[in-house]
Amino acid sequence: MEGRATVEGTSLRRTSTARPVARHPFVILLAINVLGLGVVGGVVMRLLEERDLARVRMESLEKSAAAAGEAVASARSFVEDRSARQDEALDTELRRFTQQWRGRDDEALARGIGSVSGLAATERQERTKADDSIGARIATLEERLQRVQRLADQQDVFARLETEAAPGVLLVHSSFDYHVKGSPKNALETGTGWGTGFLVSADGVLVTNKHVLKPWLFDPDMASLIADGDVELVGPSRIHVWRSGERCVREDGTPALENAWSLTGPRRLRVLAFAADHMRAAQHDDAGRLSEPPLHELDNNDLGVLQLDGGPFPHLVLAPAGRTHKLDRVMAIGYPRGCRGLERGIVQSSPSLGTVRKAEDTIHVTASIIPGNSGGPLINERGEVAGVVTRIYSETLGICIRAEVVSDLIEHTLHGSMAQRTAMSLVTVSQSFYR
Repeated sequence: MEGRATVEGTSLRRTSTARPVARHPFVILLAINVLGLGVVGGVVMRLLEERDLARVRMESLEKSAAAAGEAVASARSFVEDRSARQDEALDTELRRFTQQWRGRDDEALARGIGSVSGLAATERQERTKADDSIGARIATLEERLQRVQRLADQQDVFARLETEAAPGVLLVHSSFDYHVKGSPKNALETGTGWGTGFLVSADGVLVTNKHVLKPWLFDPDMASLIADGDVELVGPSRIHVWRSGERCVREDGTPALENAWSLTGPRRLRVLAFAADHMRAAQHDDAGRLSEPPLHELDNNDLGVLQLDGGPFPHLVLAPAGRTHKLDRVMAIGYPRGCRGLERGIVQSSPSLGTVRKAEDTIHVTASIIPGNSGGPLINERGEVAGVVTRIYSETLGICIRAEVVSDLIEHTLHGSMAQRTAMSLVTVSQSFYR
């Protein structure tokens, strides 16, 4: 009983405690509200404290900013004041310096300025003179350079012309026999001569000097021997002609006549004409002895014309009358020293450049002319034959027969009668060697 009552009594107590809570709910709500108000109030108080703290910080920052502004303004004022003082000091120094110089001797200063100005003017004049001198030298050098360039261009022109003309320039050889008085009748001596000729037509008309083909008319020694009767020329002369590139001398040094055109060989040539002989009369001393043999004049009659069989041949063109003038550039092409000037025995022409010194009845040139050049062409810058190289006065002055004289002789020859041509072609008298 007691145990049950205890349990029951405990249960009763739990029941009696729960009943007042259920009966008064507003008490709970009130308690919650009071608690909430307490929390809110704490938050509000906290916010109010933080606002006050922020206001204090703001006031501190504003004070600091004001202090910084005052410091900046003070610094700016200091700088401006210092700059003003420096400007004033500079102006003062400049005024002092100016006054100092104003107090000096103006005349001496003027002399100094004048001296400097004079030196400057002199320097300018010297520089101007130097510039002018340098300019003149440059102009001279440019002129020389242009002259050298022109000469180089001319060299190029004549190099081309020589290559083009060489096939029409041939080597001419003449030979003859003569008997010396007192020697055995059948003992004959042989004389030879060398020269140059050039073709003027595709059918083989060749021009050369008469003294290359008839040297006895021009050689004083042989002419004297003939005139005195000490030498008698025997038989007709022999003429041989080789063109460029052919062998004209054998290994033993004798002429390779079989390779040439000749009067009797398989490659035939013939003499078309000679210009008329123009002889100087013989002269004798008081005792009747011969002092000067009859000789051919050294004039425009020193021309001969041959005809080569075959063809067509490369040939040169004769310049028209009046084409040649002083200071014209010209080139002589030929075979100086004849076969002796050919190191390998092969016909190879040799050019020589020069200028025209005179162009009247004959043409005088500065081109080097050597025996063996006789009968060769004198070529102008157009590639035309201005004249025929004929003789020399010295090694620096060559004499040439004008091209129009050659044209006249050829015109007369080619349009003459066959009888006239035959008569002019005879070469059967005694002949002489050519030096």
